[in-house]
Amino acid sequence: WHLAIAHCNHRWPPDSDGNAAHVAQLAQDWGLKYYSFTAPTVLKGEAEGREWRYEILKKLAEDEGFSAVLTAHTASDRAETLLFNLFRGSGMDGLQALAWQRPLSPQVNLIRPLLNITRPQTLAFCEQFQLPLWQDSMNHDLAYRRNQIRLELLPILRQRSDGN
Repeated sequence: WHLAIAHCNHRWPPDSDGNAAHVAQLAQDWGLKYYSFTAPTVLKGEAEGREWRYEILKKLAEDEGFSAVLTAHTASDRAETLLFNLFRGSGMDGLQALAWQRPLSPQVNLIRPLLNITRPQTLAFCEQFQLPLWQDSMNHDLAYRRNQIRLELLPILRQRSDGN
């Protein structure tokens, strides 16, 4: 396989430049080609950020001859997306939440190989193999509905399912 790392800086959190530098250092340490993209303006929310990011990654893959773009979405992300879609009134299509694979273009597929692994499992893996971690400050900002689901709703649901 021909591997590379791409990072899309949405310019949202104050530490976004630090995050980009962290990813660049990982690519250098691992000897992988690194592609960095910064949004031309601060994007207006998660949907606009996602559209910009996937368009950038699709173009990069087509220009460089990559047949796939892999993301690190986990089973935890999938559960959050399902609930997010449910609360906004999505139909059955929206309830499938994060497909394992979908086309970005006729030449490029988006693949999510970690959808059966949870966020705590990925953390344990990184700790076991002493992989450097970056705590994205945006993941704790309750202004974003996805974070409200992750940080407030899911803990309540877990507690209730445990019989407490």
